[in-house]
Amino acid sequence: MVLEVRDLHKVYGRGANEVAALRGVDLEIEEGEFVAIVGSSGSGKSTLLNIIGGLDSATSGEVYLNGIEITGCSDEELVMLRRKQIGFVFQFFNLLPQLTAYENVALPLEIDQQKDIHERVVEVLKLVGLEDRMEHYPDQLSGGQKQRVAIARALVTKPNIVLADEPTGNLDSRTSKEILKLFYETSRKHNQTILMITHDLSVAKFADRIITLKDGKILEGVDGNETL
Repeated sequence: MVLEVRDLHKVYGRGANEVAALRGVDLEIEEGEFVAIVGSSGSGKSTLLNIIGGLDSATSGEVYLNGIEITGCSDEELVMLRRKQIGFVFQFFNLLPQLTAYENVALPLEIDQQKDIHERVVEVLKLVGLEDRMEHYPDQLSGGQKQRVAIARALVTKPNIVLADEPTGNLDSRTSKEILKLFYETSRKHNQTILMITHDLSVAKFADRIITLKDGKILEGVDGNETL
């Protein structure tokens, strides 16, 4: 079990201003699964992803990543956990404009003072089909290419789980399908666990499993894997 969420609650505000974003979420994800969480705006899906990624704290409940209770970790421990076990892919790419594609992907390894940086960066850029764009800056890349760089950056540290926040939200339908295919192939080839949130059910159908959130609660799980 890569990820286990137990009775997770998140409340913002107090008194009359109190808003319950999560209401007792329970979730289990196995190694190598590609799981999509769907829900409308305000359903709690982004809050859930942020807590799983250690970017936000829970009001109550527990989150376990590879058996480690991250809800009980200190800020310093969460930083190290994110560096080594979690990869993030965001809707707006979050690339540094002054760095090339190669440099953006290499940055997490350099921060962590890893070895064999060049070999690992070239490997993942080839995996996402950008070996001929390594020296290009973000403003020289298309939206799909930027997202591929972001995916390569998430994969280069060899994390146990990749958390993707609306990864196709700013892409056209053709490019979106290419990105989803890349997630699927990565999950299969490297036994990578992918947890993706989206408001678009047509995007979610490419996953192995779909989890629906509404008003902070899980409604249902269905099979995914639309033809890629």
